[in-house]
Amino acid sequence: MPEEDAWFYTPGWQEKLAKAKDDVAEGRTRTFESMDDMFADLETER
Repeated sequence: MPEEDAWFYTPGWQEKLAKAKDDVAEGRTRTFESMDDMFADLETER
């Protein structure tokens, strides 16, 4: 494995990946009509 890819296998990143997979499996996702809509939604989440 290339050294620059090692971050992917760190425990912290693997936890985030598992949470994301759970979110998708449970339907906790959103779709947007455009990238502008997605970015506007991200701004309101902060």
